[in-house]
Amino acid sequence: MPAGKVLVVEHISGSCQVGENDVVDQILVQDDTGEQSVFLPVQFASSPIFAAGNPAAPRARSRQFGSPVRLYIANQSRINVNAGAGTTGNLDVAIVGQFVDV
Repeated sequence: MPAGKVLVVEHISGSCQVGENDVVDQILVQDDTGEQSVFLPVQFASSPIFAAGNPAAPRARSRQFGSPVRLYIANQSRINVNAGAGTTGNLDVAIVGQFVDV
């Protein structure tokens, strides 16, 4: 991060892959201090994802999420995104924001 700047996160979206019948309990976004937290809504589920070579047995679904947010991420800080479900596979996240002067 550039010196003298803070990252203002304005939108977070993505998807997480979970078991076919699992429900996503929460999508939690935090800075690494835990002082800023946002819970994102889960919007919809994809069509079933089938195991290779076995089109009769769905194994997962991709759950999409996204929402406008307002987080201020200081220099040397991280953004942590966690998806809570019975099983969680890939978690893909896109973060949109801008650097502003401190």
